[in-house]
Order: sequence, then C-alpha cells, then structure tokens
Amino acid sequence: MRTGWRPNPQSLRDRIDEDNNILIETRTSNYFKHNYPDTHYPLLKDLILSVRMPKEFVDRDITVRPYNPSLEIDPSFAIYDDEEEDDDELFREIESDIEEDLE
Repeated sequence: MRTGWRPNPQSLRDRIDEDNNILIETRTSNYFKHNYPDTHYPLLKDLILSVRMPKEFVDRDITVRPYNPSLEIDPSFAIYDDEEEDDDELFREIESDIEEDLE
C-alpha cells in the first residue's frame, strides 16, 4: 500500500497522487455508495450536490484556524453506544429512497 507521500514531505506538492493506491473516504460517503454499481455514482453525486443548506446554518465569516493537536480526542476516552444501529437503520431508509428514484 502506498499513499503517494514522499519521505519527509514539506508541503502538499510533495505528494504524488499517481503513486497513491489507498482510498480513504468518510463512512458516510462509503455507505452512500454501498451496493450501487459505479454507473450510479454520478447520480448519487448529483443528489448530494442538489442539497441546499439553509442560510441560517451557514456562516461565511468562519475562517479555518491552524491545526491544534491538543484538540485531538484520545480514543481510549471514546464513548460508544448503540448509535451505529440507528445509523444503519437511517442508511437503509435512504438506500430504499434512492432505489425508488432509480427505478
């Protein structure tokens, strides 16, 4: 497995995308493509792009701050509950709706 990063990178320019053979994506995007053939990905992408965020939830004045490692959460403190089951149920509902749209 290769990430495309040269040893001791100094900037994003040090990454060679063609040498990357690892796909890292969020659980959400991975679930969103779950069980769909590649030919449906453009439609799925268009569905996401069609989402319009209400202006009251958008703050264009927010600026990205430098990375602060002190904000990282120690995984040993993570609290796990049964939310994953809720996520799976929600995913099944969304998957059913998308399948209906594709028909």
